[in-house]
Amino acid sequence: MNEKKLKTRLNNCTEWIVFESTVEMRKILNGVRNIDNYKATIEGKPFEGVAIRLFNSKTRLWSIYLADGSGGGLDPPSSGFI
Repeated sequence: MNEKKLKTRLNNCTEWIVFESTVEMRKILNGVRNIDNYKATIEGKPFEGVAIRLFNSKTRLWSIYLADGSGGGLDPPSSGFI
């Protein structure tokens, strides 16, 4: 997949970095949850991240937990409707 991101954030930057990435998704726990494994090389540096998506059938909201190779755990979840 061909992606791009701003070279610097929150700095009125208009210069974009273009890079290639891959995402592998697999369903878990009866298919109502899934895990993504994301890999990219950005400016010659490897990057790997994971997203864990959990669906709450009572609230009908998804919670998405993210982690990457630079941190030590999962980030607080993002939540939203289907």
